[in-house]
Amino acid sequence: MERVIYSKSGGCGLILDENEREEDFILPMGVQLHGNELNPGDYTTLDGMFSEKLRFVGIMTDSEHVEMVFHAGDDADLFESKKYYYIFYWLTENRIANSYAPRTVRDFFWVGHWK
Repeated sequence: MERVIYSKSGGCGLILDENEREEDFILPMGVQLHGNELNPGDYTTLDGMFSEKLRFVGIMTDSEHVEMVFHAGDDADLFESKKYYYIFYWLTENRIANSYAPRTVRDFFWVGHWK
């Protein structure tokens, strides 16, 4: 498992290699967001935060914060395969955050949309 901050303001994420399984790092738990339940297996744009629907996987197991994990896709070549994920911090039902650079956090408040 590799924690990353994706380039070009991609936000924080997680990369798993071919020998790592989601269930070893992510609990299949849902979260409440602005009155709606988001459950593992649901596909969402996170109300416009993503340009296309991503699968919500669950919550990171090894974190002191609630980190929501979204599967962004897989990639493979002759030598290896990798699974890519985005992470958003769940602060409250109406407040989430992401990190776009080391030691920084940008929070978003729900006001009919994420602002």
